[in-house]
Amino acid sequence: MNPLAVFVLIAFGIPWTGWSLVHLPLYIDGVFSTVRGAGAFVLGITLDSVIMTAVFNHTRQSVLVAVVLHWLFNVLPGAVLNMYAGITSEDVSVYATVGYGLVCVALVAWLGPDLERGSTGAAAGAGRVSE
Repeated sequence: MNPLAVFVLIAFGIPWTGWSLVHLPLYIDGVFSTVRGAGAFVLGITLDSVIMTAVFNHTRQSVLVAVVLHWLFNVLPGAVLNMYAGITSEDVSVYATVGYGLVCVALVAWLGPDLERGSTGAAAGAGRVSE
């Protein structure tokens, strides 16, 4: 994978985490109540950005698919909390981060060097001359 692409993915993931910290009062009694939970949240948001970038680039840059994926990232943790008694938001954050990490490994294994650009994305059309 191109080192620049890795840098860009991380460069978007960290600010996205900062943006998510705007909601800190909502999380202070939950995921941010421990260092483990907060670390999993920050890493999870960064991994989310890798997944969403790859999906966006490989769905002909579909904003609808990116929006649905973002919605899933927001809704599923709450759904898991409501389904299982005794699970904490910290646990959900850790489990989700592990899952996102596995998805990222699968994406890298499957897409390899094409992770940062879709076959139908802007990079594929570079050098084409319009008729």
